[in-house]
Amino acid sequence: MALLLGAALLPMGLMTLDAGLRSASLAEGAAQREVAERVRERMMEREGEVVRLRTVTRTIAANASFARGGSEQCNAVLGTLGAEFREFANVTVLDTESRIVCASDPAAVGRTASAGPLVRRAQVIDDAAIGFVPSPRLSGEPVLAAVSPIVATRGPQPLFVGVTRVSAPLLARPPGGETVFSALVGADGRVLQVSGLALQSPDYRALERVLAERAPGGRSGPFRVGSLWAVTVELADANIFLVEGWRRPPPDLAGILGMLWAMFAPVLVWLIAVGATWMAVELYIVRPLTAVEALARSYARGEDADPPEALRNAPLEIASVRRTLAAMAKTLRGREHRLAEALQEERALLREVNHRVNNNLQLVASLLSIQARAATVEQQAVGLARAHDRVQLLALAHNKIYGSGHVRCVRVDDLVSEIARNLTAARGARSGRLILNLDVHPAHAPVDNAVPLAFLIGESISQAIDLLDGIESAVLDVSLRRSAEDDVVTFSVTSPNREARAAATSPARRIIDAFSRQIGVTVDYSPDDPLAVTLSMRVASDDVVETQARAAADVPQAGTSASLDR
Repeated sequence: MALLLGAALLPMGLMTLDAGLRSASLAEGAAQREVAERVRERMMEREGEVVRLRTVTRTIAANASFARGGSEQCNAVLGTLGAEFREFANVTVLDTESRIVCASDPAAVGRTASAGPLVRRAQVIDDAAIGFVPSPRLSGEPVLAAVSPIVATRGPQPLFVGVTRVSAPLLARPPGGETVFSALVGADGRVLQVSGLALQSPDYRALERVLAERAPGGRSGPFRVGSLWAVTVELADANIFLVEGWRRPPPDLAGILGMLWAMFAPVLVWLIAVGATWMAVELYIVRPLTAVEALARSYARGEDADPPEALRNAPLEIASVRRTLAAMAKTLRGREHRLAEALQEERALLREVNHRVNNNLQLVASLLSIQARAATVEQQAVGLARAHDRVQLLALAHNKIYGSGHVRCVRVDDLVSEIARNLTAARGARSGRLILNLDVHPAHAPVDNAVPLAFLIGESISQAIDLLDGIESAVLDVSLRRSAEDDVVTFSVTSPNREARAAATSPARRIIDAFSRQIGVTVDYSPDDPLAVTLSMRVASDDVVETQARAAADVPQAGTSASLDR
């Protein structure tokens, strides 16, 4: 019952909490929209002032035939207009270079105004253009300027009427009102002029960040600006926006209590549901499953155990799992016993097969050795001796595969050392006083490559011994190195003796080339020395490396060398 209650109340608590948070958010949004409507109504009055600026500019431009009557007449007319429209700072007539032809203030004639972009825009659209001028040359503070082409002067050298008004009154806020700041903002979200906010204040930086994320033209309702709320109004389709912000009024006691109840009542219901669910899960699921886990561990160790007390009142499903585990453990013990017996039989059979193969290979090698000694032609004797050596290589590789105890890899360093010593010893007196220097480092190769590697190594060393035949105190250097950077194993056979040598035997070269292609080994012959051979191959996969780590105790020290006098 507790489990069902917890399962029923948990989603209900989450939904109630979500509804409470949504209700509080909706109430807050409704309150701010009410304030935004009042602020927007006052902002619309200042929008009418911008509309009046554009209308007056268009009217003057449409009736500015006086601009052709000379500078004195033009100045007099504009002076009369400036006295009539006292809210405007300056009324001027401009040419295309923004030079003042005549003005309401005659002292400004001949100067260049800061309205160049507005003049070019008005000429392109052939209508009045309004813009914000932060540093005008005629007045000492930022202004809104309207520029309109004069209809009577259209032609190659048109004139324009420019009317400006100081922008600070547009940012004025009523004393004791709700708004705490006003700002003029461009269509791109850049703050042009602000009043009521310090430029280094967090709220001003928040205003810049919010407007950079979303331009004011895409906002229709109130939005958050740091600790404030704000609303925007476009000024007469002039790509200039007026933004005003206000502080959120402090909530009253009833509002605080209602918000706390809306948030904490669902949390309380959720906590009760969680507690009931936890208790049910602990009693009926966690403890029985822990007991089943302990039983499984006992079965894994091959022990029989009685069911603990926690399973006596467990649900039927968990009790069924416990009985199934017991049956599985009994079945697995029987299979394990049968597998152990089969493994012992397989090992015995493998040892017998390995023993018989070794005997057969030794028998073949003995027959070839007897035949070689009985041969009357030296070439036949040498050929039979080489066949004997190759059978010995096959036997050695077979012993390495089945005698190492590893089923995935073989030790290449041991293979090199034994092949070199066996081949040198098999030549007897024919090799003269041959000094064999071994410099082998630990390396492993896949077991499938053991036989090809044995023939590659054996043919390289056998070819070198043949080329050194008859040289007293000849030295044969055999090395095996592994590159840690690219995991490449390099085997090389060289000799410092530079006496005249015959060309390498073609059967040996053919065998080396054939086996190298089979397992992907790179062969490098020296063009100046037929004895020198270098074999390069990549090491085996990661499982071989793990086998190498487990066999680290058996690996000889890197860089070992040996000398053998014959």
